[in-house]
Amino acid sequence: MRFAPLSMFKTGPARVAACALALTLGLATVSAVAHQGATGIVKERMDTMSEIARDMKALAAMVKSDKVDADAAREIGSRVAEHAKLFPDQFPEGSLSELSEARAEIWTDFDDFQAKSDALATAAVDLAETDPDDLDRSALRQALKAMGQTCKSCHESYRIKKN
Repeated sequence: MRFAPLSMFKTGPARVAACALALTLGLATVSAVAHQGATGIVKERMDTMSEIARDMKALAAMVKSDKVDADAAREIGSRVAEHAKLFPDQFPEGSLSELSEARAEIWTDFDDFQAKSDALATAAVDLAETDPDDLDRSALRQALKAMGQTCKSCHESYRIKKN
């Protein structure tokens, strides 16, 4: 299967939406394989991350299609915020496993990890609290970008990339 190059998108926002969708689809595929054999808190946090990836994919699809469902987008924002608030409790010290993608640095700089979780929660709450009349494609694109940047920041610092 051939995909169109990202350079075909002439505007920056369209490129951001396309990248967010590609990243989300990739994460969903990888997470399905990674969950095999995971148990306990490791599985719980993998499931939480998968749910966030699914929600980000739904938001990216709205941006891409220009069919924004403000109520659904706001509900997704609420759900992502609630998931992000779970992260500090889902990463108790000593919960590394061979199936986990977590880096040990989470526990050596837990305050920063928590701040990154809080940043995602804040960005998601901002989406959830957006007036439905103001939640057009442009506003949703900006919300998705803000949320995606928080995910990226945390993943760069605290996630081991596995094939």
